[in-house]
Amino acid sequence: VHHAQTIIFPNEIRFFSKARLENCPARFPVSYFNYSFKQTHFVVMEDLSFARCGNGQQDGGATYEEAVMIMLWLARLHGHFWGKREQEGSPREVQNFFSGSDWKTYPLLLKKLYPSAIDVTMSAYPEAFEVMGGAEGPDKVKRAFTGRVLHLARKLREPPHTLCHGDVKLDNMFFLDAEKPIGDVIGVDWGVCGWSNNASDLA
Repeated sequence: VHHAQTIIFPNEIRFFSKARLENCPARFPVSYFNYSFKQTHFVVMEDLSFARCGNGQQDGGATYEEAVMIMLWLARLHGHFWGKREQEGSPREVQNFFSGSDWKTYPLLLKKLYPSAIDVTMSAYPEAFEVMGGAEGPDKVKRAFTGRVLHLARKLREPPHTLCHGDVKLDNMFFLDAEKPIGDVIGVDWGVCGWSNNASDLA
């Protein structure tokens, strides 16, 4: 049970209750019950202990096989919802400020999220930014990113839109290695999912 003033938990509940996932070829955890009222948000979903969570290798990155499984899973997700936001029965309510297609939250995305993201990334990987910045140092990379952020945000808003996960990383992926020939993935943590250009899931 989550008690917080947040748009993330209600958005996940909207996803499971509105998205009509039964015909989608991408795999999701089964949601048995969900509830959201004021600051109380509650989700009961299946136990995924039969699958392998990818968080153990978060720092080392995905293996080639894991990357292939994730890309195929994204293709099934994006393909199923491609261009369907305005169709009758589409889960149009699923949206939050991390997705760039919503005009109401677009200014927040530009002014708050993108600029703060580069600072967090620079502090986490200072050596990489030193290398990329060359003689001018990491600030060169920050200036280049900040100068291009409006262009990047506009690109992420361009149609066609599809339903994007919004937080594709290893600890949100549960791998079914035994399924052949390639294996499969179950995606979890849908709190920041929303309608956007599919490129927003491919960073």
